Amino acid sequence: GPNNVSGDWENGWNFNNKISNPDATVYFPAAGTILDNGSLFDVGSYGIYWSAGPSSTSHGCNLGFRQWYMNPQFAGFRSLGFSVRPVAEE
Repeated sequence: GPNNVSGDWENGWNFNNKISNPDATVYFPAAGTILDNGSLFDVGSYGIYWSAGPSSTSHGCNLGFRQWYMNPQFAGFRSLGFSVRPVAEE
């Protein structure tokens, strides 16, 4: 289906967030990742963010995206350094 984004790619996406406001968005930058060896990879062209749920004993679930690609149910090794977004509860 279509991506849930507003606007064009800006080294990341503005995702629609219609929970509190019909026009609200939240920006997820393409922050890249930290590999097992500690080096940065794909900063500015790849965004990958951990979600709360595990995929298996060795993998966690995450959102992965590029300008031309988006996978909201990606699984990655838990040892990789992906970004984390804080969540506020009311």
